[in-house]
Amino acid sequence: MNIDAVGSLPTLLKGNSYLLTAICMSSRYPDAIPVADISSVSVTDALLEIFSRMGFPREIQRDLGSSFTSFLTTEFFDRFRIKVTHSSVHHPQSNPVERFH
Repeated sequence: MNIDAVGSLPTLLKGNSYLLTAICMSSRYPDAIPVADISSVSVTDALLEIFSRMGFPREIQRDLGSSFTSFLTTEFFDRFRIKVTHSSVHHPQSNPVERFH
């Protein structure tokens, strides 16, 4: 699974101005969850919502954004035994979820 955050976007009705996006690399199924901010708490809550629909992945590829590298998200991935890889710093196209944006 590949994940990324998009924003800041125009604020929606519930105060959400970011999207957490994900693509399952097996099925190519895309998903996007609106979130108010890209804090690690918001990211982990959104990931749980995505996982409830897509299942828990064995591996996640993400960028080096602070919301994905924080202690909370690192513990979250460790707790669910999800292997984490990151996309190239100077080549965001290496993360297929970027094309979904």
